[in-house]
Amino acid sequence: MWRRGVTARTWALHGTQLRLNAAWPFTFFAIRNKRAPLAVITALDALVAAEMLDLARNDAISAAALSPYLRWSWAHTGRRRIPQDGSRRFAITN
Repeated sequence: MWRRGVTARTWALHGTQLRLNAAWPFTFFAIRNKRAPLAVITALDALVAAEMLDLARNDAISAAALSPYLRWSWAHTGRRRIPQDGSRRFAITN
């Protein structure tokens, strides 16, 4: 990604997903809202996927390098659920 001709859109996607990645712990641990962390991590998943698709047009190797991160993020997003008992904690399911 650093050496090849990457579009401004790709850089914008990359910067946005880095900011969301930084915001996720704050929304989970500081705000303690039930839905906010799930919304942030879901948006992060979508941005990483969009960045991969955008990168694939110019640099397939860089796009492939993001795939383990996306798989990890999807796996952990899928393990989070909003509790039905009104508690503020997320349950992590197996």
